[in-house]
Order: sequence, then structure tokens, then C-alpha cells
Amino acid sequence: MSVIKQATNPLYALKAPETKRQWPNRLKVVFGFLGLAGNLDEQAKQFMTLCKEGGTTFVQDKIIGFISYQVQRAQKGEIFSRPFQTI
Repeated sequence: MSVIKQATNPLYALKAPETKRQWPNRLKVVFGFLGLAGNLDEQAKQFMTLCKEGGTTFVQDKIIGFISYQVQRAQKGEIFSRPFQTI
């Protein structure tokens, strides 16, 4: 089973079809922000390797960095910001 197939198992919890459709593209954006190259499966493998090497702190720092970057973009009006919704 590919890494991305394992990573997509949480899709069953997503109710909205549009959210399920967009999830892989959104994950690719996060991986791109982290500088990971290749297709989604290759990026997932690279990310898992980085997680194993860097540990929990690494993962937290990278996720917080991505969120901070998106907040800055929203404040500049580069992207649309909306309240977080439960999926």
C-alpha cells in the first residue's frame, strides 16, 4: 500500500464530497511549502522520513510555520480567509 493511500484513510471521516475531492490538493500545498518535490506519494514519503528524523517538535514547527504563512497571506489579502468550520 502506498504511503499516500495510508495517509488518505482519514477521508472516511470527511462528510462533504467537495472536501474529500480537495483534500489531496491541499496536502500537496502543505508539502510544497515544506519544499518537498515529486508527486503526492513521493512527497508523503519524504515527509515521513523528515518526521522520523526530526520528531514531534519538527512536525509541530513545520505545521505552525505553514499556518503562520497562510495567516500572513490572508492579512495581506493574497488569499481569502474564512472562519474554521468543523468537517
